[in-house]
Amino acid sequence: GAVKVKFVFDATRSPKEWFGVYFRAGSSPLLGSHLVYVRQQGSVEVAIYPGPQVIDRFSLGHSVMGVGTLALEFENDHLEIQLGSNQFTTNKLSHQVAGSIVFAAWQADVTVSWAEMICRDTIDWS
Repeated sequence: GAVKVKFVFDATRSPKEWFGVYFRAGSSPLLGSHLVYVRQQGSVEVAIYPGPQVIDRFSLGHSVMGVGTLALEFENDHLEIQLGSNQFTTNKLSHQVAGSIVFAAWQADVTVSWAEMICRDTIDWS
C-alpha cells in the first residue's frame, strides 16, 4: 500500500508533539498497527502498537516548518518513507495484515490539506 499526506503544524504544546499515520490498523490503532510520525523538532519515527515500541528513528537535521508532504510505501516488512527531499527505509515491520489508515496528532494542532491512499492489494476481499 501507499499513503501520501500534505500537512502543516499550526501549533505545538510539547517537545514530544507529532503528526503521523497509523497503517495496517485494526478496529483500534492502539491495539495493533504501525505508526510513522513526524516530530516538528526534526525527526521521523516508526513505532509498533500495542506499545508504542519505536523500531526505527531517523533525523531530518532540521525542524519541520511550513507545509510538509509525507509519503509512505509499504509491502511485507519493508517501508519507504519520504518527507520532502528526505528518504528513509526500514525492514522492521511486523504486522502483516490488511487494515485501515488513520491520521493522528499528539500535543499538536495540525492541518491536513490533502491525502491520498493507494491500495495495491491483489486479494479479492468480497
